[in-house]
Amino acid sequence: MRHLLFVFLIVISTSSCSQNLDQLICDISDSNIVEYEHIGIGGWTGPNYTNFEELSKKATTNQLLVLLAHENPVVTCYASWALIEQEYKNLPNVFKTLLIDERTVKTHSGCLINEDKISREFYYRYWNLVQMEKAEDDVLFELDKIIIKQEDPDWLLLCRALDNRMYDDNYKRLIYKLGFEKNYKEAIFYLCNWHRSEYNYELQLFLVEALKKTYFNGKNSSTYYRFLDELIKFNNKDVHDFILHKYRTDKPNINDIENFKSLLERHNLF
Repeated sequence: MRHLLFVFLIVISTSSCSQNLDQLICDISDSNIVEYEHIGIGGWTGPNYTNFEELSKKATTNQLLVLLAHENPVVTCYASWALIEQEYKNLPNVFKTLLIDERTVKTHSGCLINEDKISREFYYRYWNLVQMEKAEDDVLFELDKIIIKQEDPDWLLLCRALDNRMYDDNYKRLIYKLGFEKNYKEAIFYLCNWHRSEYNYELQLFLVEALKKTYFNGKNSSTYYRFLDELIKFNNKDVHDFILHKYRTDKPNINDIENFKSLLERHNLF
């Protein structure tokens, strides 16, 4: 009799937990926004972030893996975050799954409301978690290698991956391809940083052609400035003449003129 009562209590408890989890998932789905820990001017904790914390505590690893295929992308995103919280051992496979899933989610962090890919949200969550140990973290290294190996990687993810560390020759070849064959400026900037002398001529040629096609419009000031900065560092007089001509041609449209004047003055070009 006691045995039957014990079994009955287990069944009731399991059923109750399942119902609670189902309701939690419904609440996350109904809210339909990925809230961060601090939102709004007051920096309060959003209700859906609280739901995420409960999901991370109550769901098993297997349940979270199933939720990666949930029809609501916010549930999928929070499930991937929860796997990070639970220190799931195969996060690179989770990342691969999310890269295939091209859905986006509405996000709320601080006072900013944006829309972003689930794969980015997963990567940023882990990237922020490791903080100052980015170059040494083995899991982040695996995530970064997945990004670099893609035929057409997300440019923001690629930028993060290339900023994290210097890569060996095998990945250098992949980065070369992304830069010179796929025209990813992030890869070009990486090669400028780590392999400038090796690809001296090719990098100058690429940057000159890129700058010729880049017309300052205010929104692209950081890219425009970076092209100029990298070209100047080659200390090539012919290139410097081109830079000055380009600068003078575009000068009427440059709104943050002092930054560019300072750049040219530091290198005695102005």
